[in-house]
Amino acid sequence: MSLSPEPDEAELQQRLEQLIGEQGDQPPLAPRRSARGIRKSANPIGMGLAVGLALIVGLQLGALPWRFRREIWQVQGALLGLAVGVVIGRFSVRKPD
Repeated sequence: MSLSPEPDEAELQQRLEQLIGEQGDQPPLAPRRSARGIRKSANPIGMGLAVGLALIVGLQLGALPWRFRREIWQVQGALLGLAVGVVIGRFSVRKPD
């Protein structure tokens, strides 16, 4: 069993210069993620469970007496604020140059 000979320093330098010449001085671009990849990864069973859970929670909250409505509205406002913050954060993130 013989090992292939290691390239000498001149070969390595030549290959490095060739790679730099092909790419220029710019670093390689990062791959862009699209929203389609996120939609494709959504599991139909998971989505069904999420909708079912939301319906059950909604029915349970609807059965609460009127004295707890203010607290429910506060929780809804907090969740809406969280959702808006996440969306704004996703769209305002700085993209690498």
